[in-house]
Amino acid sequence: MKHFYAIKKLFTARICCIILSLFFLKISQVQAQTYCSPTGTYSSNNARITNVTITSGGLNNSNSTLAGGYQNFTGSVAAASVLQGTAYTFSISRTLDAASSYGIKVWIDFDNNGTFDNFTTAQGELIQVVSANTTATRTFSYTIPTTVTTSTATVNTAGTWRMRVRNVYNGTATPGNISPCGNHNFSEAEDYLITIGANTPMSYVSSTTTQNTAAINSSLTGQQVIGIQIVTTGTSSPLSATSFSFNTNGSTNATGDISNAKLYSTGTSSTFATTTQAGSTVSGPNGSFTITPSVTLSSGTNYFWLTYDINSNATGNNVVDAECTSITVGSAQTPSVTAPAGSRQIIAMSYTSSTTTQVNTSVNRNSTNQQFVGLQVVVTGASSPLSVSSIDFSTTGTTSLGDISNAKIWSTGTSSTFATTTQFGSTISSPVSGTNTVTGSTTLSSGTNYFWLTYDIPSGAILYEYAAGAITSVTVGGTPQTPSSIASASRQIVLVYCSASGSTNLAGNGYVTLFKIRDPSNNVLLNKTATAQASCCDYIDNTGVGTPNLTQGVTYTIDGSSQTQGFAYGRGIWIDYNDDATFTTGANVEQIFLPGTSGTDAFSFSYTVPSSGISLGTHRLRIRTHYNDGNPSPCGSLASGAQAMDFQVNIVSGGSPMTYTSSTTTQNNADVGRNTTNQQIVGLQVVTTGGLTPFNVTSISFNTTGSTSPSTDISFQHIGILSLEFHVDKLSRPLL
Repeated sequence: MKHFYAIKKLFTARICCIILSLFFLKISQVQAQTYCSPTGTYSSNNARITNVTITSGGLNNSNSTLAGGYQNFTGSVAAASVLQGTAYTFSISRTLDAASSYGIKVWIDFDNNGTFDNFTTAQGELIQVVSANTTATRTFSYTIPTTVTTSTATVNTAGTWRMRVRNVYNGTATPGNISPCGNHNFSEAEDYLITIGANTPMSYVSSTTTQNTAAINSSLTGQQVIGIQIVTTGTSSPLSATSFSFNTNGSTNATGDISNAKLYSTGTSSTFATTTQAGSTVSGPNGSFTITPSVTLSSGTNYFWLTYDINSNATGNNVVDAECTSITVGSAQTPSVTAPAGSRQIIAMSYTSSTTTQVNTSVNRNSTNQQFVGLQVVVTGASSPLSVSSIDFSTTGTTSLGDISNAKIWSTGTSSTFATTTQFGSTISSPVSGTNTVTGSTTLSSGTNYFWLTYDIPSGAILYEYAAGAITSVTVGGTPQTPSSIASASRQIVLVYCSASGSTNLAGNGYVTLFKIRDPSNNVLLNKTATAQASCCDYIDNTGVGTPNLTQGVTYTIDGSSQTQGFAYGRGIWIDYNDDATFTTGANVEQIFLPGTSGTDAFSFSYTVPSSGISLGTHRLRIRTHYNDGNPSPCGSLASGAQAMDFQVNIVSGGSPMTYTSSTTTQNNADVGRNTTNQQIVGLQVVTTGGLTPFNVTSISFNTTGSTSPSTDISFQHIGILSLEFHVDKLSRPLL
């Protein structure tokens, strides 16, 4: 018996060697034939073939070499591989003169006699004649025949043959007259090998299954469970897969964990994909089920994939599995492996980690929902999901608790983009020092889940103090967890003003060249000068050039100039007295100047600082110009001929408003000489408090009661403006 198997093994080996020898002999015969070498010339590279491709035929050769009209790639480029009875797309790219047209011919030497049978139209060994035109890339479809009649015989096309492609300028030869040999001006020819496979009827060879054992999350669709591979041979009369019998054997709880079963096909690709579904979806599979597609098979290995959709409430640590017990390919076939080893376990959600990120940039006073801390909670698995039930934060680092209010926690799910759409828990209107706890309930998703701590910064917050916060703990699934980073976010409270954009025009019109403030004694408190520039500086921050003190109740002179060149320009000036980072427009205390339009560069006006209704301290002043606009906006983008400048002024108290307290008189009783003037008789004292909005004395009433003979003794009565004293005799003063 051993000798029998030894002889059989030797015989089989020799047969294989003979077959291989015949195959290589066939190729060597093709390569050994002596073929003509066509010639041609180029004109600036015109007529040169740059690429030859047979789609799905294994040939795609690009070439940039100049070789005198002919190049032989049979020894350097792998042979194209095609099958009888199959249509293929041929593509030939050329470099062409845009004003000239070129034609193409393609031959295959099917009888391997070293010549290419030539005709004016496609037949026999001439497989294609491409009409002449100026398109750089030409394509055509060619179905590989089983037999071809050549000049010598009718031959079977199976085998390896030489193929020639030639591109010729139409002015040299019309496409029908292109020759495979000889010279054509402005032409190139290229040779390749093409191997044609025999046309044999398709037959079933085998089938088997494979198992995916990777862990799986709930709430996912199209999850591969097993793969089915069907192997066929031959290409003609292709078979179809029309039925697959499956069951859910091995699954812990198919009813509770699996919502749908689907079958997908990827053709001859071994890469799983859910692009092409085969057959219909089976809803709620439990036990045996059948999917009946109609998928035409290809020669070789054909790949199918059974997938499950996993329920959102699938039980963690359960497994899902499947078996394929039968396949119909022409007739019923049983895979060699029906129940591959293994299964896919459903992952139960578990806490992995948490950390925080901080925002430390300045924050605007009188603003809401300002982000301070981001919290990232990472979990794995999707079944039996966990929830966040509380988040602790501290206000450590906040200068004054009055600087913050309305602390909130926001959730954005698995999105890392901050948003105030979904609030977690309730608002803490007045956060305290130490620990603050927000309770709520947010179900987590597998991966990174994002939460955000925000504060409101009230209008009464103190400028340049700091608001701060840190998230110190998060409760996940009932267990408190400490983030790996609990650094405090610290943001300085400032005023962020609206932008003012636009541009001065090409001549520099609109550019502010002077801004000056003078006190009542003509002392210059602020003086900013500049030279007009074209297409420059739509906004200039001059808050650093000086901060003049302006006293309540005092009137100042404001001088300015902006270049107009006689064109109408509007100007506006505002002071943000309430420090809300907004310049309120219209008839109000913040808009201090709005004269309409003018074609004069210089302007000047008097301004009295309000005695009440404004806050003391430093405030932002803005001046803005705009062409042909009597009411320019302090914010936003304005068209050509616009500029804005910002300054600072410091408002100081001028005292309280004046109020009347009391008044009284005093008497001078000394004797008075006759023939004298301006003799003091009575003094009047008026008492007030406060220096703002001072009162005026507009009337004083008196009489001469007590005088002996006022008509003869008194010639004139005068009230001193400064002393507010009477100069008449009220009591008895003897005349000397």
